[in-house]
Amino acid sequence: MAKNTLNLADATERMTCLQTLRNNIEFFPEAEIDGPDGKAEYPVVSFTTNKGKGSGAQKLVANEFGPLVAVLREKLDSNFEEVEATGEYRTAAQIAEDTLCLVAIDPETDKPSDDDDAEPTHIQFRVREGKGAKPARIPLAEAEDVIAYLESRVAKVGAVLAEMADG
Repeated sequence: MAKNTLNLADATERMTCLQTLRNNIEFFPEAEIDGPDGKAEYPVVSFTTNKGKGSGAQKLVANEFGPLVAVLREKLDSNFEEVEATGEYRTAAQIAEDTLCLVAIDPETDKPSDDDDAEPTHIQFRVREGKGAKPARIPLAEAEDVIAYLESRVAKVGAVLAEMADG
């Protein structure tokens, strides 16, 4: 990612999903990422909800951040009903909509449980497709707080994008 960044994080200890997110959400004015016009330099929002093996930052074109957060809110409020996405270029919100699911995470391995009867414990989704795309995981017990925090950052991202557009 680019050197010139605006840290959107709050300084808190890293423990819960929300705390991890608060410490790992950033705005990059220019970063190379696949976007609507192919791989190019775009303003980018990057955030992490979980740490450890098999996890990674969710990086998306900044103007897709608001729609992504809206999809997360809609899914949480509708009890995770599935919606089918269409189109060639798929936005972060469309990819999240297609990949968002409830999963049972084994607390000992921090990986999806092999037990088919295990109760879901996390929301899991991706904002990018392809090799190396890592999922974000949000514990169900923290989902409301995490999504509310993401919602609180949408206006800030919009304000930074507007400042950039004004020159």
